[in-house]
Amino acid sequence: MIVTASQGNPESDVYNIGSGVGLSVTELINLIAEKIEHGVAVEYRDSRQTAVDRIVLDTGRFAEEFGSPDSRVPLNEGLERTISHLHEWTELRA
Repeated sequence: MIVTASQGNPESDVYNIGSGVGLSVTELINLIAEKIEHGVAVEYRDSRQTAVDRIVLDTGRFAEEFGSPDSRVPLNEGLERTISHLHEWTELRA
């Protein structure tokens, strides 16, 4: 989705990227911590009354402008790729 938007002529500056599956922030933190094999310190605070437990992003703007994505990368694989890229990028800057 990101490559598609960056190679085109986007009409908007903001697009939701999502899988259509809801995920809580805690679940996402746990997945990232598992992938980086490192402890993650989390500070929990009282939630606002308007907070929701889960959210599923509407990717309709992207689909209307660019069409449905040809392929989707599962969240676990996307996290692994992102973490790997960040490791490589960090090593190059060192």
